[in-house]
Amino acid sequence: MRVNYQYYEPLTTHDSSLSPAIYAIVAAKIGDAHKAKTLLKRTALTDIADQQGNTKDGLHTAAMGGSWLILAYGIARMTIGDKMLSFEPYLPKSWNGYQMEVLYHGSLLQLQVKRDNDLVVSEIHLLDGDPVPVHLNGKLVDF
Repeated sequence: MRVNYQYYEPLTTHDSSLSPAIYAIVAAKIGDAHKAKTLLKRTALTDIADQQGNTKDGLHTAAMGGSWLILAYGIARMTIGDKMLSFEPYLPKSWNGYQMEVLYHGSLLQLQVKRDNDLVVSEIHLLDGDPVPVHLNGKLVDF
């Protein structure tokens, strides 16, 4: 993944509002936090900064969804299986924390990641529905 990313990313113009999100996910997965953060910012600000020069024609809703995908699949490192939901989250150095909600098999879960002094603390809470199997940092969560 790293080799392909390092080859294709410099060749990619990111002219599409969809492109930076996918590259940000891969950058996060291979540990290039700076590039992931840069591309997340670009994705999240697509319409606010009118980066494509066409916000007057409508919003880039796929880029909005791409921002959530970067957080979920890149930063929180979420993986989804038929029988298991897993998170291996990290917290970028310049962030104090983040949280996100996920609906999995009818149950609403909330992932919280925060900085506590020099430690990064990750927690997952069942907000609604029945307990579902979830791994957080390699350990099965008991709701």
